[in-house]
Amino acid sequence: MDFSGNESPHPPAPGVARALASHGGDLNRYVTPRELDSLREALSAYTGVGVEGILPGSGTDYLLNEFLGRLRGPGNLVSTHPGMLSRTTLGRYPGRGLRRIQLRPPGFSLDLSPYKGEAAIYLFDRPNDPTGQSLVSGDQIEELLKNPENRVIIDEAYSEYARETLLGLLPEYPNLGILRTLDKAFGLGGLRVSYLLVGQAMKDQIRGIDPLLNRPAIAGAVAALGDIGFMRDQVKKIREERNWLAGELETLGLKVYPSATNFLLVASEDRDLALKLRAGDLVVADVSKGWFQGHFRIGPRGRADNVLLLKGIEKSLNM
Repeated sequence: MDFSGNESPHPPAPGVARALASHGGDLNRYVTPRELDSLREALSAYTGVGVEGILPGSGTDYLLNEFLGRLRGPGNLVSTHPGMLSRTTLGRYPGRGLRRIQLRPPGFSLDLSPYKGEAAIYLFDRPNDPTGQSLVSGDQIEELLKNPENRVIIDEAYSEYARETLLGLLPEYPNLGILRTLDKAFGLGGLRVSYLLVGQAMKDQIRGIDPLLNRPAIAGAVAALGDIGFMRDQVKKIREERNWLAGELETLGLKVYPSATNFLLVASEDRDLALKLRAGDLVVADVSKGWFQGHFRIGPRGRADNVLLLKGIEKSLNM
């Protein structure tokens, strides 16, 4: 049983399955511009951003790589580690340097003061994976955006769980870009539909990028965006289950960090906890390698599954 993922543990809205089934007979045809426009229009209605500033695409990593490859301006990339650039291939951007801000438990404090005088491309996930926390404040982001030479890209993959967003800054700061996804809160991880929202200064860079989205992905995404109430109900359930599981893990003696996402970061004195759990067919993500020793990411599932996990953890800690 897998608790290592950070996607939704539940299926998407019922309308998604109906939308996918309705396109079984036209898979021999290429996607039309009108279909892509329908997705942009649905995303615009959801976010309040004009369609000309929206680029949907096949996953956040794809959009980030394509966008960075076209982005003009200062050369250096600045990000946290772990963070957005932990999963990005820098070899695609010759001539760009990388400055990593190492996160360290237990506080994960983020000091941006050494970079204030440096025009750069700043990339932060908010909330951060795997800490589950929004480590960069809105005030810090605005301070960076006030330098028009900067470009600031924020990954808001978990914004629906965190109930916070920087979308309100887009009209004021044309050098801001926001990445979001339908993988998490909307339960569309299997379709890989993400989208990039950009300010005026970066609209030229999204023109000509191929979304690489197929017809089922577009149809499923539009259907999911047509049932926002279902998504919000699922997010509420997942948040409640996450909070319950956090309390139970603490009673077992684990350190549980605050989370604004659909997963928990926990710490244990037993650094072999993930290995012991795997022996019982329970999988959690060990984020120790190069990051945080003795730390594990756990994505809650349904109550019955979570109870089995707790029993497995209790047994493993007593071995």
